[in-house]
Amino acid sequence: MQVIYDIIRKIQRATMFRKRNLFIFVPIFIIIFVTYLRYREIPFEEYQNKTLLEMQSHNDILERISKSYIKRNNIDTNYLKLFYDCVGEKIYLQNKDNLFETVLNECKNDYDSKAQHSYHNISWLMKDFNKYDGSYSPLQKIIQKTIKDPKTYEMLKTSYELRLEDERPHMFVSIDFKALNLYGMLLTRNISARVDAKTKEIYDLK
Repeated sequence: MQVIYDIIRKIQRATMFRKRNLFIFVPIFIIIFVTYLRYREIPFEEYQNKTLLEMQSHNDILERISKSYIKRNNIDTNYLKLFYDCVGEKIYLQNKDNLFETVLNECKNDYDSKAQHSYHNISWLMKDFNKYDGSYSPLQKIIQKTIKDPKTYEMLKTSYELRLEDERPHMFVSIDFKALNLYGMLLTRNISARVDAKTKEIYDLK
């Protein structure tokens, strides 16, 4: 009987050890996997035949696509930011039916010719818009900090306008929302602000 008891105890200890390992290694594996998905290289070939309108829905990965392109086309990696800025501008300013491949080649031509351009990376600006409801997260967070009860906040409409030709290039963002005021009344309000096109600094809040 003692032998059987000892065997059972060993099995129980082994099972507990495996469970402890699972609690340790599963979270580590998940962190590693998520990090891989976030930073893995995304082959530009998978996107080069998409239209510019389609590419506007991939703002979150455009930088990694650009990195893949410069790596495979022997472009100096120090040029990545400028190349990404070039691509991020052109996919919004050119004909939305053009192919993404055209933009990639144009930005490569700028690199080859050593063209001195100052780009406004519209794609980088647009990353902060929620792709599901269209809300602008940075300004929305500011609003929620200023109202009496953030839980009553409801975004009604978010609109924007690019003003890249101004003395200080920026994006104008306006949000219509509902929320309770200090007296407990549910009111509809509007708050607008300007977002610096180079730094994303929010200013001129009204």
